[in-house]
Amino acid sequence: MTDVHIVGAGIHPFGRHDDKSGLDQGVFELGMDSLMAIDLRTRLETDLGLSLPATLAFEHSSIQALATFLTGELNALDADSSTKADVVEASEEEAAALRKVELLSEQDLEAALLDKLLQLEERL
Repeated sequence: MTDVHIVGAGIHPFGRHDDKSGLDQGVFELGMDSLMAIDLRTRLETDLGLSLPATLAFEHSSIQALATFLTGELNALDADSSTKADVVEASEEEAAALRKVELLSEQDLEAALLDKLLQLEERL
């Protein structure tokens, strides 16, 4: 699917939007120049929500190579999103614990801290 998106975003500017046969052919051999490479990167960043290197088309110079790279980046983004969801959940738990502490009186808070300190001392 990523290669189809690249074909639509990248091949179209130089009149080959319906030709998907040269996926392994270099994009510069297909007629892309450096300005088109920058335009491709910009459109892919916008469409896919990724931050991509300025040298994208030079480092991954065929549609297949671009598709492979972008697939890896999108998979990493999905994994990162899952990690962020875990962090948000942990933050919510911490916020709930903090709210509980804020509701304690000064005496209750002091007693709870003393109890924790005694537990730690027993472990030593």
